[in-house]
Amino acid sequence: MSGCGTTKQASVSTTSQSETKESKKKLAKVVEGEDGKWLLVAPEGAVVGRVYVQPGSTRPDEFFNGMIRIVGDDGLIGFANMMGDIQIQPSFFAATRFKGRVAAVVLPSGSLAASTDDAAVGLLTGNERWGVIGLDGAFFRNPVFQRSWDEKVGDYVYSCPTSSFWINDEGELQDF
Repeated sequence: MSGCGTTKQASVSTTSQSETKESKKKLAKVVEGEDGKWLLVAPEGAVVGRVYVQPGSTRPDEFFNGMIRIVGDDGLIGFANMMGDIQIQPSFFAATRFKGRVAAVVLPSGSLAASTDDAAVGLLTGNERWGVIGLDGAFFRNPVFQRSWDEKVGDYVYSCPTSSFWINDEGELQDF
């Protein structure tokens, strides 16, 4: 894939032996705090952070592909893994769940809240510039894409003047 926002190609890997060993360890839990906010608690009992709750919902985010969205004190979004380790510091205005090893995100600059969006964190205007990050938080596609729902693929399509793609359930960027 070439065109605007291209940085490097995302790839999907299979489960490694280290991931299998990690799955035998105790995992972080999502618990409701005394103030009614949902918290991510590490296996040893330390509070990792606040868990994202979709606007209009009372249910907290869940682990999806080994990651969960967390919210910083400033309202920005980051990600923690199932062990309760913050993998990506809260630094995004909006973020989808990880699909495979990628997630779509919006940097906070220039994003103004206007309406809710059910597939991403935050309140969005529709004018945001989306990018795609990997598990390390580095961009696979720079944040230059507009996002719109497409009935044909049943998911969001990310477009710029020279390219369009969507992210399948395995985290592969599919040309559109």
